[in-house]
Amino acid sequence: MKLIIPIISLASLFMLSSCQNEAAELINVVSHAVPTANAGTSLIIQLPVNTATLSGTGSSQNGLVSSYMWSFVSGPNVPIIQSPGAKITIIDSLTKEGIYIFRLSVIDSAGFIGVDTATITVKPDPTAPQTLLLQISGNNNERNFALFNGVNASFQSNELLAYSSQAGNPFQLARGALKFEFGTILSTATIISAKLNLYSNPTPTTVIQSGSANGGANNAFTVMRLRQPFNSTTSWAQQPTLDSSTIIVVPQTTLPSLAVEIDVKPIVNLMLTQGNNGFIIALQNENLPNANLRNFASSTHPDVSKRPKLTIVYQ
Repeated sequence: MKLIIPIISLASLFMLSSCQNEAAELINVVSHAVPTANAGTSLIIQLPVNTATLSGTGSSQNGLVSSYMWSFVSGPNVPIIQSPGAKITIIDSLTKEGIYIFRLSVIDSAGFIGVDTATITVKPDPTAPQTLLLQISGNNNERNFALFNGVNASFQSNELLAYSSQAGNPFQLARGALKFEFGTILSTATIISAKLNLYSNPTPTTVIQSGSANGGANNAFTVMRLRQPFNSTTSWAQQPTLDSSTIIVVPQTTLPSLAVEIDVKPIVNLMLTQGNNGFIIALQNENLPNANLRNFASSTHPDVSKRPKLTIVYQ
């Protein structure tokens, strides 16, 4: 009986050995677990405090943890990580309110990496001045109280008027009322500044000369606080009483168009403590024989940039 011995070439032996080595390496890789990273508890701080301490930990089934690395992921500004290669590090320069995200990478002795993230939420400084930019919203917060030949003609449109015309027939008179909702401002807040911005109507319908938003030789007007509320149906006869102690005079102009910024801090202070029923604008002298007009864009004007604004800085 013949004994048959298979002949295996050197090339075949090499291929077999290579496959065995690759399989062994694959088994070795699979047996390594990714390290466990724990970036610690997420934190909340409040300005003016602008530092926080992140405490991370790590573990590995493959041997020792060889290094740690903290990195910044996102946030309202770029802070400083004082010890990026340590488990525990101080984060500095968290100067803006918002949410900051940090990543902790844990690297073991086999070169494997595990990651985790932590957040630091920065709240605003309650003692820092706050700025509130307000615009008028809702039909009940704007109205032109008007008379036409002694008859109520109150209305709402894209115009806000301070107007008088007694130089002929018919007699006309108009005052513009407007109210801004103060929202979250507390009655105990300290008002640092309050500016009312009004913009001449770029498309005036009520005019007295050459299509201009302003007209007349004596068109100085006043801003006052309203003592009582109004709404979209309030007539001339029902208009709120005026707080004459709060009169602010805006000078006459000969310009056909003029944006004005009015310091209304005294009025806003009273509104916070005695009730916010809005402002009213009216000609300083409504009894002159000649016609005078200041025509401002209202909160419904198509040009959003021309609508009334109230900017309050408080703390």
